[in-house]
Amino acid sequence: MNDKQNFLDAVTKQIRSKEAIKLVAEELEHHLRETKRTSLKRGFPNKKLNKKQ
Repeated sequence: MNDKQNFLDAVTKQIRSKEAIKLVAEELEHHLRETKRTSLKRGFPNKKLNKKQ
């Protein structure tokens, strides 16, 4: 499992509502994708960004 999935699992394990788990996981994934996109635009090396996922 990668760092991103470990993070998402750790967060969603804290949520009791089954409906909220999916919504929160989707929102966090969206945020992580947007952060990566922004970092790439600012010149952060893609190789380093992929290691974090």
